[in-house]
Amino acid sequence: MRAERWRRARPWVIVACVAVLACAAAFIIGTQVRSPWEEARQNANANVVASAGVIEGEILPEAVSLDGTISTGTVTPVVLDSPPGELKPVITRQRVSVGDLVRSGTPLVDVADRPVIALALPFPLYRDLFAGDTGSDVRAVQEALASLGLHPGQADGVLGARTQTAISELYRSVGAATPTPAQDDLTAVEEARAALQAAQAQVGEPTADGGDLARARVELQAAEARAAGWLPAREVFAIAGQATVTSAAAVGTVLNDGVPAVELRTGQPVALGRASLSVSDSFTVGAVVTVTGPGTTAPVAGTVSAASDFREASDTQPPGYEITVSLEYGEGLTEGGQVTVSLDNTDEPLRGTVVPLAAIRETEGGLAVLVLDTAPSQVPARSHEVEVSVRASRDGMALVEGDVRAGERVVVG
Repeated sequence: MRAERWRRARPWVIVACVAVLACAAAFIIGTQVRSPWEEARQNANANVVASAGVIEGEILPEAVSLDGTISTGTVTPVVLDSPPGELKPVITRQRVSVGDLVRSGTPLVDVADRPVIALALPFPLYRDLFAGDTGSDVRAVQEALASLGLHPGQADGVLGARTQTAISELYRSVGAATPTPAQDDLTAVEEARAALQAAQAQVGEPTADGGDLARARVELQAAEARAAGWLPAREVFAIAGQATVTSAAAVGTVLNDGVPAVELRTGQPVALGRASLSVSDSFTVGAVVTVTGPGTTAPVAGTVSAASDFREASDTQPPGYEITVSLEYGEGLTEGGQVTVSLDNTDEPLRGTVVPLAAIRETEGGLAVLVLDTAPSQVPARSHEVEVSVRASRDGMALVEGDVRAGERVVVG
């Protein structure tokens, strides 16, 4: 009986099992197969990487520039000591005008009819110099005189006859007489001569001391040396290199209470700016530039003289390199004035590896591009970073140097 029932039910059991297996297979297949609509939706949500090809090409460099400010140097007032005796420190002749270039040997001003001469010295004179004096100040004066072609002899730190002659020639070159000895020095000469005559008169007498005559001669020579060929410290103003006159007091000005006779700006004028990473390779030391803008009344030629290490971004400056441009001397430069520093580019195109500017990104170490290791359509895309430097850029493209080859693709954006 049971066998009969099983025989009758078996076809239905088989049908049911087949149906269950079919449903399971359909479910599994359904999880693996996506409709075109599902494919499109998933592709739309995928993070597709935009890329561009690397090529070999030419770029005509466009003008490269940066913003900067003018620093015209340090202003030094020429404050003079009062002349000797009862003379007032009055300007009797102004030798320079605003904007004049002052070099070693330039007369600046006459005070009480005596000149004040600029000399290239490492330090100001701290005493009046007389014939026979020795010291580092004498050597410095000898070196300054030699640089002017006045032949003071060997720079041995001794103010001898040749140095005295060179000092006289210095005064002659500025149209002035060699300093007149002070009255006390002239009196000392007269007294020394009288002492020598007295010593000579004693020669041959029983009480005569031969040493008195020798001492009298030495004292006379010393007195005559101090009364001739001397260089007053108040008539020399020490400068380093060259300077520019920024102000000059008028004739008749009384130089009391620290009033300057002249003001000099020392140090070469420079333009200071920060080059961003995209242009820093253009502003290398030695590059020739032109400076224009409100900080100067006319274009000024300059040369990049220094570039700092990489500087991080600040509240007012982007990341980049501090650039110093040495400017030619000239009028019309304004301290702190805003200027544009432009690189003098060539008209010849540059050839090399070209990538879109949008592919270049800033990193901690400089500039870089991401080179794709996979096909652009592959998701997710793989890439590696390559450091580059920019030689030139124009119209959204950049000529770069680095381990990037034509035919590769780089990530943009």
